Amino acid sequence: MPCRFAVAFPVPRPLEHLAPPLLILDDVGSATNVGQAAQSACLLGVTSLVVSAATWSSLNGRAARVSHGWLYHCEFHRADSLPEALRALRAGGLRLYAAEEYFSQPVAPHSPAGDRNWALVIGSEDRGVSPEVAEQCHARVRIPQRRGASLNAATAATLCLHELSRHMGP
Repeated sequence: MPCRFAVAFPVPRPLEHLAPPLLILDDVGSATNVGQAAQSACLLGVTSLVVSAATWSSLNGRAARVSHGWLYHCEFHRADSLPEALRALRAGGLRLYAAEEYFSQPVAPHSPAGDRNWALVIGSEDRGVSPEVAEQCHARVRIPQRRGASLNAATAATLCLHELSRHMGP
């Protein structure tokens, strides 16, 4: 059988080489969620991702296939310590948003309009955003829902990225 596709793994970049806005994945373990989140991020203008070591191990052929190739349009930073990476991003002037179903503030467009200096943190499928990571964030937001307990990580990332980037500009 001929090979129908090849998988190329991303090369990790230094944190300071990533261009905001950023999507940060805190121990998201499902390759499907990683691929879907990367696709949504790219389509919404977010091409820089910071991932934990656990998420890095989910960047595989399944993630590439689920992303429909959009994963290859992203720049990645593999963070050995996500809280440390977030401290560096804060020091660089980025506003950090953590998304979790139980936070009280609804997600809204980042302001001021046109500003790209922000990052969204999405947590693992079973534990959510870790307390150490959440404490580094400026804002803790949620997606208002009419029913159900929670959305999966990729869906939450897509909705939050859409809302935060509405006034981002080109």
